[in-house]
Amino acid sequence: YPALSPDGEHLAVTIESASQDVWVHELSRGTLTRATFDQGEEFSPVFTHDGTRIAFASVGAGREPAILWQPADGSTPTEPLLAPADGARFPSSFSPRDRVLAYTEEGTRGDADIWLLPLEDRAHPRPLVRTSFQESAATFSPDGAWIAYVSNESGRNEVYVQPHPGPGGKRQISIDGGTSPTWAWSGRELFFRSGDALMSVGVTTQPRFSAQAPRLLFRGPYEEPARPDWPRNYAVSLDDQRFVMIRGEQGAPAEVHVVLSWLAELRGLSRPR
Repeated sequence: YPALSPDGEHLAVTIESASQDVWVHELSRGTLTRATFDQGEEFSPVFTHDGTRIAFASVGAGREPAILWQPADGSTPTEPLLAPADGARFPSSFSPRDRVLAYTEEGTRGDADIWLLPLEDRAHPRPLVRTSFQESAATFSPDGAWIAYVSNESGRNEVYVQPHPGPGGKRQISIDGGTSPTWAWSGRELFFRSGDALMSVGVTTQPRFSAQAPRLLFRGPYEEPARPDWPRNYAVSLDDQRFVMIRGEQGAPAEVHVVLSWLAELRGLSRPR
């Protein structure tokens, strides 16, 4: 789950070893620093709009699923951002305008909804899209005036956009299915996944919202989230020209060769000819 800091200097990722933790890669120096040390699973990192803090999902280690956060430089310990719940919660995007976190909350009936958490009033999160379907992966536009998300209300996952905080209805962006939306830093494009394809949609937001037809950017064997309602598995560079993708291992499986009587063979090779 790569996430690029707003200044483009750091990349937060999830690394799985004995535990699952968030690490921060400093791009200019090539250093990789572990950021979380809890004995559980920490994943889906999201930078605040000023880049000073990282929020992430946390499950396991004998506790209920929660959203935690901490300074990006690890200067102080992790603390809860949102109280634990029965269902899993995944942070997805901070609004740059009104200090709000968008997150996905899984229900007990296989549904998922999008909620907004005001950072100034964390005791009172409010639903953004709450239905019997699965809505997830909400992401704010760079100006904070629009929010893109995924819903399967049509029978398959599609990408939608609606104004934030409203009023106004939603607009369908994808045509043949779509997941994992994210905005270009310029605000003039919206990217999303469609199977092994990364798609782009040109958008304008003023004086009203309009979207062009989706176009293919590229295809490749890049990892998708294990489930459509899980956070996106790629990030976009600040110039909107490069993408950080997760690539699975390629090539044939490793082979093990067993050599018998290798000492006799070695002696034969060492004799003078």
